[in-house]
Amino acid sequence: MNANIVNDLWKNAQKQLPRVDCIVFPDDRVILLDFAIYYDPNIKASYAEVRPLCDSTMQSFLNYETPLVSVDAWRDACCTDENYRYVGGDGAYGNEGFLACEDLEGNLVWAMFFTKTNPVAGIEIKDNRLIATTEHGGAYLEINLNDITKIKYIIDKNI
Repeated sequence: MNANIVNDLWKNAQKQLPRVDCIVFPDDRVILLDFAIYYDPNIKASYAEVRPLCDSTMQSFLNYETPLVSVDAWRDACCTDENYRYVGGDGAYGNEGFLACEDLEGNLVWAMFFTKTNPVAGIEIKDNRLIATTEHGGAYLEINLNDITKIKYIIDKNI
């Protein structure tokens, strides 16, 4: 495989990402994420923790035949600011979600894949945070755009 595997996968008509909770970059760096959802019976509510687990590379994933998944951007799951275009949508299995940041020419800056969120249906930027709502409502992602490894997955206590 050549260098810039991520760029090649992103520029294809059918974009692909590793089918694990992760952040990928166009220089083939990958940050694996520990994404856990817990239920607290004392308060009868679920909560989530999302944090970086370790660094890797796309080549390392491919060495171990880590599956890739096709992702589809949803028309209403996009937002543009003065420098970037943010897109979201689903993975090929339908229960996953993804987010990506591209420059205004369509070059990938970073992409995230989540196995537990359901598809991303809406995106907005508030106070330098990306807010991504999920398809079924009741939960959303909040990503600090100053440090994209600071990710929150907030679950509405009423669901």
